[in-house]
Amino acid sequence: MLARLRGRKQNERVLKKGQVWVGKHMRVHYLFSPLTEQMCIGVRTPKQLSAKAVERNRMRRRCREAIRVSLAQPEKIPAVLLVVTPKSSSLRAPFTELQLDAQQLLLILLHYYEHNKAA
Repeated sequence: MLARLRGRKQNERVLKKGQVWVGKHMRVHYLFSPLTEQMCIGVRTPKQLSAKAVERNRMRRRCREAIRVSLAQPEKIPAVLLVVTPKSSSLRAPFTELQLDAQQLLLILLHYYEHNKAA
């Protein structure tokens, strides 16, 4: 299940204390959280990406949907908080490239989670 990360405090905590993964079309701050049982995602699109709200909203929706579609087996996904910042290339990139970015992110999250859980 993919939930929304809401609230300024939660978003700032992830941005400040979380780790960063940089893909071709998005930058993701992530923080593993024992307080939640599911993946929570927040998407931030600053005005520097585009002056047009329509384009920023499209970037936000495309990145969120790419991550949602890439969650083939949600039971394997760890409880993690994500703050996604799309890059301007995410607006015109083919959706399959966004999905590849999302799949790489999920593989890294699973690997990092399993590695730290064993330690």
